Amino acid sequence: RLTAQGAGDPGSASMDPAGVNHVQGRSTSFTVDASDPRLAGDLTLVYAVEEDLSDNSARIWGSESLVNQGGAWIGPWEGTWDAGWTTHRWKGTVKGSGDYAGLEYRFTTIGEYPRFIQVGEIVQGD
Repeated sequence: RLTAQGAGDPGSASMDPAGVNHVQGRSTSFTVDASDPRLAGDLTLVYAVEEDLSDNSARIWGSESLVNQGGAWIGPWEGTWDAGWTTHRWKGTVKGSGDYAGLEYRFTTIGEYPRFIQVGEIVQGD
């Protein structure tokens, strides 16, 4: 379970003639509670958004960094949010460091801000 801690950095935005808002460098911090303690900790998402202002749907992508006492999980993700800024979905694969070196966490996240559910599995890295 991910719970947003605050608004973070809004990043920079620009509008194109087609009504798409392009955002770069936005960030949000979360507290993560996980059934596996290796995946609990402080999570920061840094991301970009292409939001269609006609219906407030968007394509989103970026990187995440989850840090706890054992190490960190860092890597890319990508996804969408539905019209009306409702259901958010994203998938990613992050690589472990510290005690988690050599492992990957492959996940899918779904929810509505500020609460999200994430499911995935930790596997031996490639």
